[in-house]
Amino acid sequence: MLIKKYKAEKGVPWNTNGFGNKDPGGNRDKTLVKENHFDAVYPINLDFEVDSLSVGSYAVKDYLAAIKKKLPFNLRFERDNTDLKNTIIELSRKNATARELILGSVAALPEGWQVTVLPGYVILYFGKDEDYGSARFFWRKESGKVYEKDGPHLLAAEGDVEEELETE
Repeated sequence: MLIKKYKAEKGVPWNTNGFGNKDPGGNRDKTLVKENHFDAVYPINLDFEVDSLSVGSYAVKDYLAAIKKKLPFNLRFERDNTDLKNTIIELSRKNATARELILGSVAALPEGWQVTVLPGYVILYFGKDEDYGSARFFWRKESGKVYEKDGPHLLAAEGDVEEELETE
């Protein structure tokens, strides 16, 4: 019944990360995703419309937490960073895409923040201007602007990567 309900509401062919959505943990962010892995076949949909957020001012930490609850994929960020606690962002409309909301958060933050869009989830960290092998793209705050950089999109063929360990 849930599949039928959400498929009808959002037209979702499980393109919003489907079953078994688990956060793989920080050490797995650089793992190359196999080309036949669910997340490679059905990458997250950043054009997913997030609705029912309250218009108003938020600390970026609270803003991201509210967005995270509404997303059909995982959004991981540094919860204890003072920038997230002290930077205020204004949400001016109730409905926006995940892309718009996440871009708004990095635009509001000071320089040095990076959003990494991986096939199955999104991470936002300070000072991690690293390239992740399976990243689709990055948004980086530099010189007062947010820049988009294409990711390497490396995918491992079956058998090229050791079997992933279960993480919590």
